[in-house]
Amino acid sequence: MARCGTRMRCSAGQRAEVALPFILELPSSLFHDADDDGAGKISVDGLPAWLGFDPVTGVLGGTPGAADAGAATLTVTLTDSTGLRASSSVGLVVQAPVIGIIGSAGPGAASHASPDAATLNDGSPLLF
Repeated sequence: MARCGTRMRCSAGQRAEVALPFILELPSSLFHDADDDGAGKISVDGLPAWLGFDPVTGVLGGTPGAADAGAATLTVTLTDSTGLRASSSVGLVVQAPVIGIIGSAGPGAASHASPDAATLNDGSPLLF
């Protein structure tokens, strides 16, 4: 009989950042199968297009792009050899990187025209 493991909360939140590789290895304690014969299969539903899952290693991985920022809920399911299932939901939030300018306004300070570029008061570009 498959059930959620007791050593890890079945519902956990994960964070990824735009343009940075994200890797999550599902812990072996996520599920417990009392009559484990080694034939259980893990699957993941709700994967965003940028995220892949290797059922052999139990690893989720990928690199989100800017358009992937936001939240998703993944459903991880163990199906044992008798067809019994246990599922766990995992929240995933993809965050855009925080870019900021430290300092105070004054001569030479930047004015933000777009999130990708700024202009100094003398008109010269400040590129990120």
